[in-house]
Amino acid sequence: MTDSDADADARSRPPETPRRPVTDELHGESITDPYRWLEGDDEEVDEWTAAQNDYAEAVLDTPARAALADRFASRGRVDEYGPVDVAGDRLFQEVRRPDDEQPVVYAYDEAAAVGTDAGTALVDPNDWAGDGTVSVDWFVPGPEGRYLAYGVAEGGDEQYDVRVVGVVTGEPVETVADAGRTQADGFAWVAGDAPDGADATAPDPRGFYYVATGVADGDADADGQLDKTVRFHEFGSGTAPAADHVVDDGVGETTWPTLVADGDALVAQYMEGWERTDLYGYRGDPATATLDPVVTGVDAVFKPTIDGERDRLLVATDHDAAFARVLAAPLADALAGRRPRRATSTNSSPRRTPSSAASNSPATGCSRTTTATPAARWSSSTPTAPASGRSTSRRSRPSTGWWGSATTATPPPPATTATTARPPTWRSVGCSRSPTRRLSAASTSRPARRRRCVPSRRPSTST
Repeated sequence: MTDSDADADARSRPPETPRRPVTDELHGESITDPYRWLEGDDEEVDEWTAAQNDYAEAVLDTPARAALADRFASRGRVDEYGPVDVAGDRLFQEVRRPDDEQPVVYAYDEAAAVGTDAGTALVDPNDWAGDGTVSVDWFVPGPEGRYLAYGVAEGGDEQYDVRVVGVVTGEPVETVADAGRTQADGFAWVAGDAPDGADATAPDPRGFYYVATGVADGDADADGQLDKTVRFHEFGSGTAPAADHVVDDGVGETTWPTLVADGDALVAQYMEGWERTDLYGYRGDPATATLDPVVTGVDAVFKPTIDGERDRLLVATDHDAAFARVLAAPLADALAGRRPRRATSTNSSPRRTPSSAASNSPATGCSRTTTATPAARWSSSTPTAPASGRSTSRRSRPSTGWWGSATTATPPPPATTATTARPPTWRSVGCSRSPTRRLSAASTSRPARRRRCVPSRRPSTST
């Protein structure tokens, strides 16, 4: 065999990769990874990487590659533009120029300036000291576009510092260090009180809600990024996450919250996988915020939007709709922490703790602290832990909510006292198959035939 034949033979076979199976027990499932050893940072991994690179170069090193290199390089030198966010009279966009290591966040005063050099480079990681691996991975404009919050990570570790910059001055005003895996959808601004008089200066924000996590340091005994807490940070306080008000520390490992806020209202969408969500809400002083059920225990997706102008909660859902639908309810009712009268469930969930506000309890299947306040915090009386030793969900998830129970044992009791709270009347404002109705126990059954869905002018009726 000649040398050229040997080179051709080498190019035909990539370097072999040894298989060394490692099995882990995760959430009760055994998962085997034959290539776990490649996650190491040692000489053997470096040698394997070098061999793979040499093989790739040998295969790609052809006259055609040299002829096409310049053409590919010229095609690749383009500007990359992110989506535009609007807040007040300002617009915000992330732009990456060909010579930039990291994208730059720009602010614009008018729509015609978007994508041009007329914008202000508000956050430019390329000017920061270091090797170019510190990046801005997300940003959220504040009320009226006066401030911008953004997440800073190093080396793609998704371990963020949350920083806030003044849009007019371009100066940093606040940092919440080591917030963990906070993301844009887990961050929600809370506006300050409205100013008095038409000429009054707009107030600073009250603060922001955010999802904080532990540190991803690889230590099995550490909390890690799966340990999540919803917190409220007072604007200008300069406190670290540990000092911020805890809204909820019962978020399960497999659950990721999305936060939506408007005025004094907060709605948290707790996503589990891609097929179901629970909704929790609060209305009041954010410094004392807790979460009460809005829609829970239903195997469907519910995506909330707060319509502050009409003081209502909109929910896009695939519950009982082939192609999804949009429901609406008065915001005050949806966030009141009340539950309707309904049939008794036959499941074996723990009973609620009796209290003077039992008729207003947000859901069954969980205990409730003894208090007369309808919006009081509730938690499971029998938390469980999986084989892995970590709780998959510290928050109790009731089997029913305003949607009623799939199976019933007795008819609903009559309303005998004035304290029996009525649920919000959900009104369908756009859907794929369902007529306008109030969601209740009977609404879990699908209609016999597909119906054309149009906004209804008739009042909703109970089934």
